[in-house]
Amino acid sequence: MQRKVTCAETFSVHGTMVLPQDANQYGMMYGGQLLKDVDNAASMSGIQFCRCPGVTGAVDNLNFLRGFPIGNHAITESYVSGHGKRSMEIFIKIIGENPETGERYLGASGFVTFVATPKDKENFILPELVPETDEEKLICSGYADRQQRRLAQRHVTRELEEQLTTDYRHLTF
Repeated sequence: MQRKVTCAETFSVHGTMVLPQDANQYGMMYGGQLLKDVDNAASMSGIQFCRCPGVTGAVDNLNFLRGFPIGNHAITESYVSGHGKRSMEIFIKIIGENPETGERYLGASGFVTFVATPKDKENFILPELVPETDEEKLICSGYADRQQRRLAQRHVTRELEEQLTTDYRHLTF
């Protein structure tokens, strides 16, 4: 019998205060710092779901909606929102919070693909995912459409990659 796992059981939350060394010249958190937090959260959610090692396969989509100024909090939440045989889609949202006013806002959201790397790939089966809240049901209901778009985009990307060169002799450093 296939085990069942709720989205809540894969839920990960990570909070950070935006410090000056994390910010660009405009006083906003670097996108790269945000991506690091996203990758960490997605990895935790993926491992909680598959219960084996894994790797980030792609940042499928990350929408930066509002900046995170120095002194604000950036709270990254994630949970599994769909899966294939070994790949998992992880939903990410980053909530900003002004600690002085308590104002909260949606700063970014997106999806990451995490891939399980079990020792025994032949007998590996991911559990059934069970969304419970209205948000989880909404996010999970769009998984099949997003997966179709990812597969089509992967084909286009692979065709492009076949034409790329690793020869950088023409570049000046």
